[in-house]
Amino acid sequence: MTVARAAFICAAGTVALIVLGFFVSGGRCNNINAGEVGVRFNEAQGQATTIVQPKTSLYMPWERLIVYPSSLYTSSFTKSDTVHALTRSGTTVNIDTSVSWLVQSGDLLTVFGSFGERTAEEISEGYIRPLTYAVTNEVVGKLDIEEVLVKKRAEISVLIKEKLVELLEKRGITVEDVNVGEIYPDERVVATRNELRDARNRLEQLTRNEQTVKEEVRAIITNAERIARENELRTSLTEQVRISKVQEIARIKAKRFNGSKTMIGPKPAAIPPGVEDTGGESSSPPPSSQGNP
Repeated sequence: MTVARAAFICAAGTVALIVLGFFVSGGRCNNINAGEVGVRFNEAQGQATTIVQPKTSLYMPWERLIVYPSSLYTSSFTKSDTVHALTRSGTTVNIDTSVSWLVQSGDLLTVFGSFGERTAEEISEGYIRPLTYAVTNEVVGKLDIEEVLVKKRAEISVLIKEKLVELLEKRGITVEDVNVGEIYPDERVVATRNELRDARNRLEQLTRNEQTVKEEVRAIITNAERIARENELRTSLTEQVRISKVQEIARIKAKRFNGSKTMIGPKPAAIPPGVEDTGGESSSPPPSSQGNP
């Protein structure tokens, strides 16, 4: 065996022992993947170094790698694990809520200072979800049931996001989006809303019926007025025709007797022959004066 070969074998054995001792003592190889950022923390020296690019590194037993999401991480409440909130009117509603968040590379030391060696899952379960639960109750507690279900439903997610941004930004967490999904009111509320809806529908139907009756009455009155005007016009025309006929008959009679004497009373007796008609004057001789003194 040559000296060079012996030296190589010795060196290789030394390296193998070092590597074996490294892993036996707790050393490890850690990765930062795409969509992740991290902090390399040296416990012995108390130093934290940020890692913002995908990377594979060897870590000594006294070093820790804390990985955070640089792409969206979602902390959510669903129907089986929903937020139970109490409205201003005292009604309980169940709300499906989800929060999408991430850690910017510039906030790594801030989030590490806030949460230490907690992982993203531990931060989600131990801090963001409980905070979301509390903020959702705070927002819903200022609204009544109709505002939650209808009038201000679209505003709830905005109000929750504003509050979460205010509380989480100071801890190095960026809130990208808050989504409020299904809202499940209490069964009694559902029954009451159904009754109100049915009553509203009945009222609308009655209103429509009333409007229809009013329109029919107006149509009847209008038609009656039209018929009355037609009858009045017809009567007026009939009277005018009658008067015209009477006047026409009078004209005809006047024309027939025009220039002749109209005899009134009994027909006069016939004049005897030889007696002159004096036009009604008497032709008898004057009374005799015989016998008078």
